[in-house]
Amino acid sequence: MSYIKNHKYEKGCFFCDELEQADGVENLIVFRSQRAFVILNRYPYTVGTLMIVPFDHQPSLEQLDAATRADMMELSNRAIQVLQAEYGAQGFNLGINVGEVAGAGVVDHVHIHIVPRWQVIQILCRRWRKRG
Repeated sequence: MSYIKNHKYEKGCFFCDELEQADGVENLIVFRSQRAFVILNRYPYTVGTLMIVPFDHQPSLEQLDAATRADMMELSNRAIQVLQAEYGAQGFNLGINVGEVAGAGVVDHVHIHIVPRWQVIQILCRRWRKRG
């Protein structure tokens, strides 16, 4: 936790750096579309947290072209479908923090957070009943 709180990424944009690597465990990119990519969050809020990131390095949505914004929304929709199918996610928080005062950890490269959620009590009750 101290690393997360105190770490400052010094050299350029880590989204752009990850984009230059081959997809896999090192960069955590799980899918690339024509204008954006899906990447696992290295320090997730919960299991399966994803980010949708445009190739274009811009600080805010209004600086992206309409096709890129549309692509990001389609990837968000696809991410939700995959997280429902693979992890049984029951709900989602989608968020975009634009600017440091809004809580953006990466202020220069806008991105969408996809955070899967579960009703934990229902899951525990089902598992408990299965065990008898």
